[in-house]
Amino acid sequence: MINQEIQSKIEELIINNLQESQIPALSIAIVENNQVIYANGFGARRIRGNLPASEKTLYGIGSSTKSFTALAIMQLVEEEKINLDDPVQKYITFKLGSEKKPITIRHLLSHSSGIPDLDASIRSIVEKVCFPDPLFPMSSKNDFLRHVNRAQSEFFFDPGEHFFYNNDMFTLLLLIIEKITGMPFEEYIQKKILLPLDMKRSTFSKEVFDNDPLNDKFTGYMIKPGPDGINMQETDFPFNWLLYACGGLISSVDEMSNYLITMLNKGVYNGKKIISSKYFDELWKTIISSPYGAGKNPQYCLGWIREDDFFNTTLIHHGGNTGMSSSYMALLPEKKIGVVMESNTNFLYSSTLTREILTLLLGKNLDELDVFHRKKILQNICGVYHSYQGINKLEVNLQGGKLFGTITSGPSSNTFPLYALDFAKLRFSIPKPYFGNDPGMEFQFFVSSESNKVLVTADRFLFHKIN
Repeated sequence: MINQEIQSKIEELIINNLQESQIPALSIAIVENNQVIYANGFGARRIRGNLPASEKTLYGIGSSTKSFTALAIMQLVEEEKINLDDPVQKYITFKLGSEKKPITIRHLLSHSSGIPDLDASIRSIVEKVCFPDPLFPMSSKNDFLRHVNRAQSEFFFDPGEHFFYNNDMFTLLLLIIEKITGMPFEEYIQKKILLPLDMKRSTFSKEVFDNDPLNDKFTGYMIKPGPDGINMQETDFPFNWLLYACGGLISSVDEMSNYLITMLNKGVYNGKKIISSKYFDELWKTIISSPYGAGKNPQYCLGWIREDDFFNTTLIHHGGNTGMSSSYMALLPEKKIGVVMESNTNFLYSSTLTREILTLLLGKNLDELDVFHRKKILQNICGVYHSYQGINKLEVNLQGGKLFGTITSGPSSNTFPLYALDFAKLRFSIPKPYFGNDPGMEFQFFVSSESNKVLVTADRFLFHKIN
């Protein structure tokens, strides 16, 4: 089991993150050497009634589902029913790309098709929040294909040339899986992946979710700003086929731990092989540079993101967010360690929290983790500042991981983002306008190493931190 000292540090990190981010609930599981060494729930899976979260609570895992879709495709590759370099139009009606440079199955799986997201697959999420504007037909699979095939004007980059994160390409993969197997996508995933991994409660079905035998399931919350602060709006999960392949799976961290163990064993769970290692290895081969990650050069693979510079070991990860639920899973294959966390709202810091937990599990100091170090510095400079005699006031705060400032002078105030010019020297700036003579404003923070006193210069002013 997990070391008690490390467990205490992990739980402290989780509680602090929930409080700072105003997250109702979070569940987490940690695996190491084929065993679950820690699993727990924090907070309320439903605020009404204050129902507690546990490691068995079901949540929508969002885009973490993409790795299941990729695994399904590789199973079919192993069965010689499909090839990664086959053009998409070999299997379905698909009119984008060219004969000389076709879009392939590999391109769909790695967000390297060159096509931007066309917003069809996430339509079901938008409809949970507001009446969609503009309105366009998106109900049947024919509607979806017509929508995609009309997007010739969006095809600007050659396949493999540009990374465009694209949920719709994974929905195309759903259609391809259904065409090849002759069964609904969700049925294939259940039969070939979920049931062999003892993930019996995991589902795409609203009916199965509603009738969960443990009755341990999340209520989703959309976070919306209101006049009196953050407003938590109860929101039902969008059970819709459009979302299935790119972000529609419901699962719990205790069942997802089975999935992580399978990944760490290259497709084997409790002696059951769901895919051969030769074909499993394709999942983690790098395809294209991705902006999603904290390393020097994150790479998107097939439904997974890879970084090779996390404390000199490989980090494989992916997250998911539906707005009313989120998840994040990370693996250190060389160390046989995995972490999965799930929440009942959009948890922006799940990646950072997971990296902090992995750092502790590796026996490292959190200050050695760059993202933790930067967060700690930013948190230290947040607060309220006064100029001489309190004539002008400056408030600095973090919102969604971004730094904002508000200057108040008499009855007027102005809020603005602060962009880093030189993080090491704590130099930030308000964006300069493209037109006009306004030079913008530069802010530089000075932190005393002895007293931790913080000052900031802003144009002609000197501000002192008062709290």
